[in-house]
Amino acid sequence: MQRIVAKYFFLKAVLIIFCFAVVCAIFLQDFSGYIPSCVFNRGQAFYYSASSVCLALFLSIGFFTFFCGKKTLFIIVVYFLFVFAIEIAIHVCDYFIVNSPNIRVGTCWKYKDVMLWRPNQYNLMGFNEKHTYTKEISADKLRILFLGDSYTFSSGSSIERSYCKIVEKYFNAHSKKQCEVFNAGVQAYSPHDSLKLLRLLKQEGYRYDAVVFSIFLQNDFIDEVINTKRVVVGGFYQRFPENWFIHYFHPLNTLTFRYIIVLKALISETLNNKVPLLRTSLSPVQNKSDNDATYIVKPELKELLDKNYHTKVKRNFENVYKAITGMANESGVPFYIVIFPDPLWSDRRIQDYFLSQTRFENYDFMIYYNWINKNLQHNKMLDLTETLKKHNDCYIKNDTHLNDTGNRIAGEAVANFLLANISDFLKK
Repeated sequence: MQRIVAKYFFLKAVLIIFCFAVVCAIFLQDFSGYIPSCVFNRGQAFYYSASSVCLALFLSIGFFTFFCGKKTLFIIVVYFLFVFAIEIAIHVCDYFIVNSPNIRVGTCWKYKDVMLWRPNQYNLMGFNEKHTYTKEISADKLRILFLGDSYTFSSGSSIERSYCKIVEKYFNAHSKKQCEVFNAGVQAYSPHDSLKLLRLLKQEGYRYDAVVFSIFLQNDFIDEVINTKRVVVGGFYQRFPENWFIHYFHPLNTLTFRYIIVLKALISETLNNKVPLLRTSLSPVQNKSDNDATYIVKPELKELLDKNYHTKVKRNFENVYKAITGMANESGVPFYIVIFPDPLWSDRRIQDYFLSQTRFENYDFMIYYNWINKNLQHNKMLDLTETLKKHNDCYIKNDTHLNDTGNRIAGEAVANFLLANISDFLKK
């Protein structure tokens, strides 16, 4: 009898301590400022609502457990064991089934700790090219490796109209030495992701004569959130806290919750004809019709404005600096930086909309340019802000990606920049 009573109080204590740990994890992650912004880029209102519900729920469970009887305690224990079993099953499924290059659910997978886009019928590493790159390159050619996010991957209406292809064509038309562009841009990448990919390509034995890193000022800085990391879950990039305690005790960090979000997004995007549920082919960001004369400033752009420039936002400049200097040091060849501006600075329509209704004292619009000028001046850089600013038709309507015209203008400017520096990497 005493053993039964002891087990009863032991289970109560364990459950109460567990609930207390969950409450602490929720508070630390979402309400203490330890992570300065939400672990989700979108749907933050939903996330914080769900977090608040979880906080109230576990406070209630912990309080109720303190006073409950044996039968109720048994029900609570069985419920938690059932939830843990589901979580373990999802972990096994995600690791052994979904995280595979042959499974087409979602957009990406993890290979040797590097997030890669799903392989397509053209390129086995998911890069935006109609063939798979060889590791070696012929002696009569140069190879330039391009790293970056969707701006490098390209938003052109076809591969031939992508920014990197324009660089290749223009370079070869104006140089005696022929060049192959290795487009290793991956959509949604942060600078740290590009560094990890560069390391992987070196380990795999890929050869190149120069590296160009394209930094997009609208999101490359805010992608590096303090005290967080990004991993692949359910075929998509998702952000988690680096701290193990918060990672494993916060209920919204469970794969069960993350898979609910993934399924919701997949179904929604499929119904809206945005992204196919099953990834079977190369899917660049599609160009929008130029026949649509209306221009709409999306609410998401106002959210991005606050994330990027509000004076109260904490930015992870340290990680960005480490990533860029890491690429420069580890490339082993000449390294160049190409700066793609936030469309706020290069698209007059967006600029007029925001600057007409913004309280300037709450924002620091020059924060990234000032940081770049202070910290990256030892690198050879090309800033495309003024180049794109001269044209009014460089962006996809109602989007922040470059259209075919923008890709052409940027590609030719980068090609001229590389031609001006060709002596740096002419070693064959």
